[in-house]
Amino acid sequence: CLYNCTERFGTLKYLNGISNLCNLKKLILSKNNIADFPEEIRNLVHLERLDLNQNQIRVIPEGVFSCFPKLKHLRLNNNRLDNLPKDLVACSSTLQYLNLSNNLFQTIPLVVLELTNLQEFYVQNNVLQQLPMMLFQKLPLKMFKVSGNPLRQPPYEVCAGGIRQIISYFNQLQQCQGKEDKRVKTMFLGASLAGKSTICKSLQQRQIGGSCCLMARWHEWQSPSS
Repeated sequence: CLYNCTERFGTLKYLNGISNLCNLKKLILSKNNIADFPEEIRNLVHLERLDLNQNQIRVIPEGVFSCFPKLKHLRLNNNRLDNLPKDLVACSSTLQYLNLSNNLFQTIPLVVLELTNLQEFYVQNNVLQQLPMMLFQKLPLKMFKVSGNPLRQPPYEVCAGGIRQIISYFNQLQQCQGKEDKRVKTMFLGASLAGKSTICKSLQQRQIGGSCCLMARWHEWQSPSS
């Protein structure tokens, strides 16, 4: 049930004959020189654990993960990945562990948000600047690691506090945004003789969005030179 080729001389590039091991449950190919995702493993329909960490993989082709309906544990850390195939969603009800650390991800792949049974998610040392709120609203995460990223939202100090602190941050952010929207709306409706019709027309024609743009226009119309 286990096929282990970890650090097989550090030169393993191709897998020959592995497709015949159709009852294999664990495949460990860590610390090799694999550059292309091994298409030969498509026949391993009983696979529960796949370790491809510390290789040179840049792209995972579509249609691979749909062959692994029982996959629970996936290690892809220490490669050169910047995205995941959409068909990873085929593992949504089974995948519990996902490690994407030390890759080139700029954003959390959308398909990760569909992994509704994911409990451990590791994404350290990528180039993430933002985490999606839905990551913590939809997934039953018990362990989440994101250190080593240039995070802006939430700030790294928040993420260092763990999942509960991240959730608290997003909850407070939602509340603040709701209050801000109401404040802008009240100012707009409460103004008199200050170009309300012009603002409405501008919003309709130019689609001005955001409180900063709106406030800038507001001051222009209020200035004595106008």
